[in-house]
Amino acid sequence: MTQKQTTEQNYWKQYLRIVQPTYMENWYEKLKGLTIPSKYFRVPMAEIDPIITLADGIDKISDTFNERLNETIEAVKKAYSCDKVFVRLGSRSPKDNMRDIDCVRSAKDVFTQFCDSERVLSDLMLAMKNGYEPYIFVRKWVEMKRSMEFRCFVKDNKLKGISQYFYEERHAILDDDNIRNLIENQAIILASIITGHGLFKNFVFDFHCDPKEKYGLLIEINPWSSWTDPALFDFATDKFERYEFRWTKEL
Repeated sequence: MTQKQTTEQNYWKQYLRIVQPTYMENWYEKLKGLTIPSKYFRVPMAEIDPIITLADGIDKISDTFNERLNETIEAVKKAYSCDKVFVRLGSRSPKDNMRDIDCVRSAKDVFTQFCDSERVLSDLMLAMKNGYEPYIFVRKWVEMKRSMEFRCFVKDNKLKGISQYFYEERHAILDDDNIRNLIENQAIILASIITGHGLFKNFVFDFHCDPKEKYGLLIEINPWSSWTDPALFDFATDKFERYEFRWTKEL
């Protein structure tokens, strides 16, 4: 192996070490009472390349893998009485898929999303480079209000920031002090429970606020890293020394 190859290999190993702790398979069982009900399974190493090459129009997905995914989708539909689901990797979701498809009803929909998503394809490549078998999570479909989704920043086990998730949109409801207090309280509870498990010290999490519930709904956890979208914050300039709630006040 050349020096360049060794350097590249070390880079990918280090990258995985940073992001892997926040993969859903590493926290779902501990926090499943706070997040979207899901069923999941591990993707065999032999199936990673077929998913990647599907993006190039090469269909090598095995019948066994296709059937298992369909069976898991149907199991979630039955268990949670829903006719559609959301499917993602334990690492990230295919929210950047070019066809803008959110929900799925079959394995075919999943593969369409995955092969259209640079996020998913890059995460599969990362897994393959490190010999890591990733997980697929099939989640109950949950309707969420875009105005009530937030990205939260926890530093040294303390909530330091909340940002409107869809920060390129203007939602006047966030101008209400009482609404922001409600959002803040739910974020504090979630942050406290997550840190209470000793899983992370510095991390970023997304949640959906429901005024009818005591807890917010945990969507995902992200690494504290410049690779994570900081929404209305900036990892380069914000020190996160004092708590702050940011929302889009005008467009």
